[in-house]
Amino acid sequence: MLDIPTEIERLCVEIFISDFVLEYPIFPRKLPPVVLVCQRFKDWCYPYLYRSITVHHSFQRKTRFLANLSILRQTFVESPRLALLVQEFIVPSSYFEDFVKILPLCLNLVSLLAWDEELSASDLSNNRALRRLSCHPMIFPQLTRGAPLPQLLLQLTHLEILSPPEDSSTWYSVIARLDNLTHFFTELPDPDDTPLEPLVSHLPPNLRVCILCAWIRVDDPARVKEIASGQVDQRIVLLSDAHVDLEVPHIFLRHSKISIDWGRYWAGESYWDKAELIIKNRTTGNAVQ
Repeated sequence: MLDIPTEIERLCVEIFISDFVLEYPIFPRKLPPVVLVCQRFKDWCYPYLYRSITVHHSFQRKTRFLANLSILRQTFVESPRLALLVQEFIVPSSYFEDFVKILPLCLNLVSLLAWDEELSASDLSNNRALRRLSCHPMIFPQLTRGAPLPQLLLQLTHLEILSPPEDSSTWYSVIARLDNLTHFFTELPDPDDTPLEPLVSHLPPNLRVCILCAWIRVDDPARVKEIASGQVDQRIVLLSDAHVDLEVPHIFLRHSKISIDWGRYWAGESYWDKAELIIKNRTTGNAVQ
């Protein structure tokens, strides 16, 4: 039998398992046979299998969805080392009360997408490594001006605020105090409810990218073009879920693909990467669509 060096053997196994994870990103996954070959193969595969976990469900399969979460939590309770491998959770679904029981076990969690209005900062008190968060604005505490912010918010570098209330300005003062924030994503304010200027004036000093998404028909293309071109602020990039002829670079992405694209951050293929390229081309004078 050919004696293959351990380094080469491990490289082959890791290439295979990384391709498998890319093809089957949704939990639970049916384990590939390579995991069952021997203990060292399993040890090499587990960091790839547990690094990023995406949990989807449909209301027709609620029972199965809750059962999967229960199994996952029990696995982490029995094998804490597996919970420590988790760096990202993507849960664009309801029934958060079942999922929130898993979060304290994942101490190395860096990235979380959790679209449930019940999520609060206290739910994430154990996740001190968290740097990327996609959520509803209800996570922001009702703070008086100048009150200290939870450490959870202060350490974030990437923040997405989905479905903000009509009066979004209520949390602008919190955004302004997030000194570590470099990437921010929220919906383009409706000019009839909230003008854009207050948001721009509250963008934190270290912010490099601000993605404003427009999920509805653009009623004022001239104004939207001005925003998308960077005239209002060079850090702003427009994202739309409809093909809009603005004659300036912007991002097209269906709303249903947001959670999938969030998970592509590790591969350098997310909307953040596209936005950074648009901003770079502005500063270098390259008009790339």
